[in-house]
Amino acid sequence: MRRLVVVLVIALLGAGFAGRIVSADGARVGTASVSSPTLRAELAVIHSHPQYACYLAGLYSMDVSSTSTAFSAKGSATWTGTQVEGLSIRNYAIRHLHWSPSSVNYATATTEYANELTNAAASAAVSCATSATSAVAHLPKWFLRDQLLNEAASVYVVSHGAGVYPTTLAGLHAYYNAHPDYYQTICVSVAVVPVANVNQFEAAREQGASITQLAHEFSVESQVALGCYGPTSTAYTSVRADTYGNPLNQFPASYHPYNNNGSEEALYVAATSTTPASFSESAPIVLEDVRAHNQNIALQSQSAVLGSEHVFVDPAFGVWSPTKLKVSTLSTPRASVTPGGGSALGL
Repeated sequence: MRRLVVVLVIALLGAGFAGRIVSADGARVGTASVSSPTLRAELAVIHSHPQYACYLAGLYSMDVSSTSTAFSAKGSATWTGTQVEGLSIRNYAIRHLHWSPSSVNYATATTEYANELTNAAASAAVSCATSATSAVAHLPKWFLRDQLLNEAASVYVVSHGAGVYPTTLAGLHAYYNAHPDYYQTICVSVAVVPVANVNQFEAAREQGASITQLAHEFSVESQVALGCYGPTSTAYTSVRADTYGNPLNQFPASYHPYNNNGSEEALYVAATSTTPASFSESAPIVLEDVRAHNQNIALQSQSAVLGSEHVFVDPAFGVWSPTKLKVSTLSTPRASVTPGGGSALGL
């Protein structure tokens, strides 16, 4: 069955038509708003700048597909959601933290924005044909200015949040010292157990069998001790996630599903010893952790701000969910705002 593709209601070439039948506000948060024509113009910019659109796919997991005349409904809703977030954060920074948009250093902000796009694309394994710096440089000035204002306001709000660590050397040292058990060299042993034998494995584990006994009796892998992994290892974050919080020399009660040459098996990982790692060897991982920590605080701040505001979104762009705090696509576009009375919908 072919997937139903809902083609947006926003004509990139027919903006005048749509403008006469939809609300003047494309999105409104409290007293701040972005107009429907502006949102349509922003989508037109994304449509006409495919390299920038490529980076948005990495940053927001945004569906950037479009035809010559219309942007996808899913992509439109995602973009509108980012603009709702921008309005709310900018509003909050100005009203509650006395932030001034005039304080933005646009040259610095442009570099930081390009870096964010680059990092997001790398994390999402999205490959774009040009650099983010080049993609951003080709954007219209009015469009880029709005994105930089949203970015600067977000950074300002995060930097004033409780529990935030600055990404300076002192800030990284502070985070490292506050989380000594995050940064250790971890030696591990594993057991790869056929799913059919998991119940027997669990019974033996609960009866006190050692990890060596369990691995030798149930594991299909002959290599039990996999070695030691420090913060400089590419596998470190995975090993840390698998073992953190579990007692030494004990397999955890839960396992990771593991596909071993087409056979479904259970992977158990246990730390056998840990040794503190120095700050110098941990610094790159500490930086990643601080960014993730600050991002989590940012998301909490954003949710608190959005949850306290009245939000309106023109149905031409999507529908606002006050419980999910996001803009989603309409299940069926309104015929009155669909060019051609719905003839643009396709299967």
